[in-house]
Amino acid sequence: MEKISGFGEVTRFTATTVKVFDNPNGPEVYAEGAHCMFSASGNVTISLFSPRLMPDGEVCRAIVGRLTLPAPGAHALAVALFDYLKKAGLAPENQSGPAGSSLAN
Repeated sequence: MEKISGFGEVTRFTATTVKVFDNPNGPEVYAEGAHCMFSASGNVTISLFSPRLMPDGEVCRAIVGRLTLPAPGAHALAVALFDYLKKAGLAPENQSGPAGSSLAN
């Protein structure tokens, strides 16, 4: 991993044999959390949500995107994300998920 300075600390994974092209038209999605996870055929799908206010005033979770990764990629992401959060001082106190997160509820 390579450290990049700038707006806070960013960790970029380096691949020695594969070039990375930063597509400026690639989608960026803001999500409040992960609503659910599902695995099938060696892939893990994570449904991401963001709260939305309905016309009747009720707040609902709207699925704003899904991320599907092969199981090894999902595992690498989970390990790298937890390591990054820990180094940034943002790691949860317990490993079941931060209080109030959809994964802990």
